[in-house]
Amino acid sequence: MDPKEAFDISVQTENPLTKEKISFIDECLDIFIGGNMRWEYDSVIRVNLIKWLDTHKLTAEYLFESICKLNQNPRYWTFQAFFYMNGFGTIRDPQQAFQWYHCAALMGDHLGEQEIATCYIYGIGVDKDEKKGVFWYQKAADGDFAIAQNILASCYLYGRGVEIDVNKAVHWFQKSADSGFREALYCLARCYETGIGVKQNKRQAFKLYQKSADAGFHTGVCQVGLCHSRGIGTIRDTHAAFLFYHRDIKCANYTGLLI
Repeated sequence: MDPKEAFDISVQTENPLTKEKISFIDECLDIFIGGNMRWEYDSVIRVNLIKWLDTHKLTAEYLFESICKLNQNPRYWTFQAFFYMNGFGTIRDPQQAFQWYHCAALMGDHLGEQEIATCYIYGIGVDKDEKKGVFWYQKAADGDFAIAQNILASCYLYGRGVEIDVNKAVHWFQKSADSGFREALYCLARCYETGIGVKQNKRQAFKLYQKSADAGFHTGVCQVGLCHSRGIGTIRDTHAAFLFYHRDIKCANYTGLLI
């Protein structure tokens, strides 16, 4: 179905699928949404979907065709766009993906708003337009979508699509961090450590790095180790640093700092 057609008749059409089929689609949708909430790569989400489909002896093509029959919920449109964007269960078509993200965004789906923003920022399926990208990140951020808040903060920090404004950057990092978003906790910690947009406070930076690490952000784990090894915001403790470096295998490249 054409995205515009789905947008026009979304309120009018009865659901053509059985409750059983909708149930299995919703299980896959939960995997998709959960992965996005954790800011996982599309490739990781795809692997997790394949595992679920293999367990139930279903194919990506079957899932895609079933989703295409649903047009009442904008979140399904965002999910369908994921298939087009990644060539999962169908031919890869970034332009078609953009159209579905756009429809979902126009209906207020915050994930759709975030994804269309990313399309504009990087020119995926549409001409690159960083200002439009920021517009849609702002829409999602205003809807308390933590990932979009974190990305919007980065836009203000580095001047992507907007004028650099470190105060707004810190504001949105803080909003995202208040939701417990681990990457935002790390970014806010960097602001406190370096004094960007806030008064420098290395103790506060260390606390935020610790929260980011406790939430499972591997870069936060490594940074806590670095703080311990160099005495940043805490007492220098090489043993504690060693323990943090080895909490996450991705921190292996930091271990040289213990020397």
